[in-house]
Amino acid sequence: MCTNLTCAALLANELTNNWVRRLGATANSGVSRESHGQLSSVLDYYNSSQTAAVRDEIDWDGYRKNIHTPNVVDKLQAKYTGFLGSTFSIESAVARCGGTTEKMQALDVAMKWNFKLYLTHYMGHLTQLEMMHNIGDTTEMSV
Repeated sequence: MCTNLTCAALLANELTNNWVRRLGATANSGVSRESHGQLSSVLDYYNSSQTAAVRDEIDWDGYRKNIHTPNVVDKLQAKYTGFLGSTFSIESAVARCGGTTEKMQALDVAMKWNFKLYLTHYMGHLTQLEMMHNIGDTTEMSV
């Protein structure tokens, strides 16, 4: 019998494994299979059981003595303690993977259109600059 915490961890791990398997099934090209393998390796690394290493306490007073910028150590200490108290929810990010919404598809179309538009404009300028470079001194050309 599992406790609520271990059951939640097992369920989250099972959902992640199912998600990785679905991604692997859709990997058709060599690049996508390589990316899938890298993602699997990263997830395996972070899902493996690890023992927490004992870290030394940060010597904030020592840093205050050595860093002469006013209040910078106090600001870093406040950010550090705030970061340690934060928790991250990955369920919504995982749920969005593997499928695209209509908004994302519209954004993708807009991004591709803007890329093509700006690339065409940029290439026109590059062509003109290259032509002017190859011509040489344009003031010596006849009409």
